[in-house]
Amino acid sequence: METLCKIRDIQTAIQRFGIEFEKESNLSLNEGMLLSALMKDNILSSVDLAKKIGLTCSNGARVLKSLEEQSLIIRSVSKDDKRIVYFSLTKDGVTKINSVKTALINIPTELKPLLG
Repeated sequence: METLCKIRDIQTAIQRFGIEFEKESNLSLNEGMLLSALMKDNILSSVDLAKKIGLTCSNGARVLKSLEEQSLIIRSVSKDDKRIVYFSLTKDGVTKINSVKTALINIPTELKPLLG
C-alpha cells in the first residue's frame, strides 16, 4: 500500500508540474518535450518523434498539429518516400524552446530526487 501511495504522490506532482509548465511557457508538457526533441535532433519523422517522447502516433499527431498551428514547427515531405513526413523547428520554435529552457519553473519537491 505504501508503494501505491508514493506512486500517487509522484503522479500528482507530475500533474502539478504540467500545470505550472503550461502557465509559464504556454505549452503543454508534450509540446515542450516535442520541441526539445527537435532541438536536439533538428529533423525527425512523425513516427520517430512519437517514439522519442513516448506518445502514440495519434497523440503525437495532435501535438504536431498544435505546434504547426502555432508556427513553431514546419513539415516537409520526404523526397524518397512521399508517405514520410519530417518536422523541424521554425525560428519561432527555436526561440520558444530556448525561452522555456531558461524559465524558472517550480519543480515539485517529490520530483527533485528523481531528477538527479
